[in-house]
Amino acid sequence: MNNSDKMTIASAEYFNIIYCGYIPRYDCRCRINSDCYELQYVAAGGVELEFGGKRYLIEGGGGWLIHPGTCYTYQPQEKFGWWEHRYIVFSGSAVNGWRDGGLLPEQPWRIPSRRGFGVRLDRIIELARQLRVPLNRIEAANLLEKIFIDLRRAVPTASEPSWLERILSRLDTAPGAPDYHKLAAACGMSRRTMFRRFLAETGHTPHQYYLRSRVKMAARLLETTNLSIKDIAARLGYADPAHFARQFKAVSGSSPGEYRSRPFPMESTGMN
Repeated sequence: MNNSDKMTIASAEYFNIIYCGYIPRYDCRCRINSDCYELQYVAAGGVELEFGGKRYLIEGGGGWLIHPGTCYTYQPQEKFGWWEHRYIVFSGSAVNGWRDGGLLPEQPWRIPSRRGFGVRLDRIIELARQLRVPLNRIEAANLLEKIFIDLRRAVPTASEPSWLERILSRLDTAPGAPDYHKLAAACGMSRRTMFRRFLAETGHTPHQYYLRSRVKMAARLLETTNLSIKDIAARLGYADPAHFARQFKAVSGSSPGEYRSRPFPMESTGMN
C-alpha cells in the first residue's frame, strides 16, 4: 500500500460521504431507518415530515438531520406535490466530534435562502464524486461543518435552548462558583461579551444572578427544612458558613437566622 492509499483510508475514517444527490422535483414517499447521518435540505416546494411523534411542514430554506437509528417518514406537501431535494449521507470521526460538541441539530430548521446552503450542498455533492482525492474530502467536511455552525448560531431548535437559557440553567445548578470563561466558550462567545449580553437581557451580571440563585435556594431550605445554617451552607457548596451568611444578607437584607424567623420570608424580601 503506497502513501496515497494510506492517506485516502485515513481521510475516509475522518469523514466519508456514503451517498448524496440532487433531485429537482422529488415526489417520493419514504420511510428511513438510517445507520448513518443524513442531511435533507428543501430548496423549494414543501415536505410533510414526521418523527418523534410530531409532524412538521417544511418549505424552501428548511431541512432536517436524520440521526442514526431514527425512523423518519416524509412526503411532498399536498399543496406542492414535490420538493427540490438535496441530501447527503455521511459518517466519520469528524462527525462524532460535531455530535459530541453539540453541533448537530436534532429538530428541523428553516433559514433564509441568502445563506447559500443550497450552493454549499451542491459543492459538497460535486466533491463527493472524487473523494479519493484527500483534499476534496477535507473540503467537503469543512463545508458541512460550516453549515452546522451557521445553523447553531442562527436557529436555536426546540431541543436546543438559547444561549441565555443555557447559561441560566448552568448558573441555577452550579455546585460551586462557575468558570465563566468556560461557560462563555460553551455558548460561542468571550467572557466579556457574555457578561455584556447577559446584563442587557437580565439586568444582572452572571455572577450577580448566580449569587441570587443560591440565596433563593438557601431561602427555600430555610423555609421548608430543619437543616442547620451550617448544613445549608455545605449543601450549597460553601466551605465557610460565615461567608454564606454574609452573601445571604447582602442579597436578602437579613441574616439566615433572621430570614428563617420571618412568617413569610420569600414575599418579604423581593427575591422571587
